[in-house]
Amino acid sequence: MRVFAGPCVRLALETLLSMKPDIVVSGVNKGQNVGLTTFYSATVAAAREAAFLSIPAVSVNLQSGENMDYTVAADFTASLVRELARKGYERGTLLNVNVPALTRNRIKGILMTRQDVRPTMELFEKRAARDGQIFYWPSYKALDPGPENTDIWAVRTGYISITPLTLDQTDAAGLKNLKSLEEVAWK
Repeated sequence: MRVFAGPCVRLALETLLSMKPDIVVSGVNKGQNVGLTTFYSATVAAAREAAFLSIPAVSVNLQSGENMDYTVAADFTASLVRELARKGYERGTLLNVNVPALTRNRIKGILMTRQDVRPTMELFEKRAARDGQIFYWPSYKALDPGPENTDIWAVRTGYISITPLTLDQTDAAGLKNLKSLEEVAWK
């Protein structure tokens, strides 16, 4: 199996590689990418680029913490990729994997999860540089575990979370409900 992992996925896939890989693995990223943070995660974006080109991709993230162990995340990822190859997968599959910062024996298991869609807690601290320039230092406050069987809940309660993401972000219900605007908005 040909595997390519890295952040310059589109360049590699369309220009540098002589043949497309069977799967793209982005990560292991330091820090989780759960919930709405997946929209601005470079790790998820790299995997998404492969999915754009109909290549299955996995984004792998390791929760920051005292017991961070990249070996746990890497071993799990290798096992997941082998299993995907054995079972087969849809072209363009995009899986976002988040591994809790726990030792292997404390991880409770693996859960297929849905994305938590609660807004993130972004904080901005006003600071002054030595020259007097004012700037705002961003920080992030982790959300509580939230609804059961979401990616955030799974990682916070000790599970490896696997969230299948879709490229089509169209709100099907919204599309149906707003259909009447086609006639009204143009008048």
